[in-house]
Amino acid sequence: MDLEHFFLSCQLDSPLKIILFLIASLSIILSMLPQIIRIVKRKSADDISLHTLALVLTHALAKGTFEVMCNVIPLALTSGINGLMVLLGIGTVIKYRKNGCKKSTKFLLLSDTHGALGVINTLARKYDVDAVIHAGDFGFYDKESSANGAEFDDYITGKKTFTAPVFAICGNHDDLRVVAKLSSGKLQVKNLHFLDHLNTATLGDFFIYGLGGNVIPHKLMGDFPAGGWTKPRATSSQYSQLIRISEQVPGPKIFVSHVSPGYEPIAEYIGARTGADAIVSGHMGARSCTFWTPAAISAKGERIARMARAKEQLQSFSVSSDHTFDNPLVQSGLFQELFAKWYQDMLCINLPNASVGAAILTYCDGAFSIKTLNIQR
Repeated sequence: MDLEHFFLSCQLDSPLKIILFLIASLSIILSMLPQIIRIVKRKSADDISLHTLALVLTHALAKGTFEVMCNVIPLALTSGINGLMVLLGIGTVIKYRKNGCKKSTKFLLLSDTHGALGVINTLARKYDVDAVIHAGDFGFYDKESSANGAEFDDYITGKKTFTAPVFAICGNHDDLRVVAKLSSGKLQVKNLHFLDHLNTATLGDFFIYGLGGNVIPHKLMGDFPAGGWTKPRATSSQYSQLIRISEQVPGPKIFVSHVSPGYEPIAEYIGARTGADAIVSGHMGARSCTFWTPAAISAKGERIARMARAKEQLQSFSVSSDHTFDNPLVQSGLFQELFAKWYQDMLCINLPNASVGAAILTYCDGAFSIKTLNIQR
């Protein structure tokens, strides 16, 4: 069919109709192409099959668009100004409803890589994520560290690089000397954003913050860096600083803790105290990814007792003038009002070792969804 017959078959019998048809069709095509291009760019340039697939998809998209618009254009043009507004907005609607969301952010969640860092780029590419969140035991070693297989040193020197933004805390098996350099900014690695009581980050609307190391309630005294050579641990003063810089920041907010909030009430308390929407953790050596809200796994009285105990432990190792840990959460007068936000909506996620599994956390139009990944062969 030649172009003239095509236009006539679509009832495009005037220059105005033809121009509107082309504009609307082009709008749809352009709104979809960036996603195809993004897929190709995130993959190897040598992967011919992906490039071929992208070309096939583009051709099919263009063909399908013209066929659909052939039926839509005449109907819209005969529906007055409302039809015209719908017509010109079709491309925008398709663009913003991509994957069913007006606005979405996708995170790869990992923990306990213990220096085997290749999995970060592998999974980030495979699942086409916006960013990676790592919950500790990263493998923060350099060539001077006592640990063997210091792959992180390749990222320090630039021999290797992370392909997506990585937001990471330390664990209890990282070189405290390297951790201190990352915290102070003396050591910087491309696409790596280190999180602790001095360093927070943003990604779009997200505020991402965290504190790594072990959480030992009777060893919260001291200043950073605390712990043995490869045994970093969190302190009461670090948590106090983290609260000050995080509590008033608007959400959505993701708090990253090495130790699970299900195991250690202090981690849960910090998330609640700062108004976290989600807490991401690792460390526990679970066989799969688990997630819950505190309200789903314990009674109200138990939760109040847990928070009161965590507050007491933190305050017992802080100076008397520090009221940072005061929290209306454990004051009965305000508890009911704050209960829904902090205990029914706060999502807790605990990750296994990266050799076993990981998770994809998607934030779509104000709500989280989780996909667990089984990596173990």
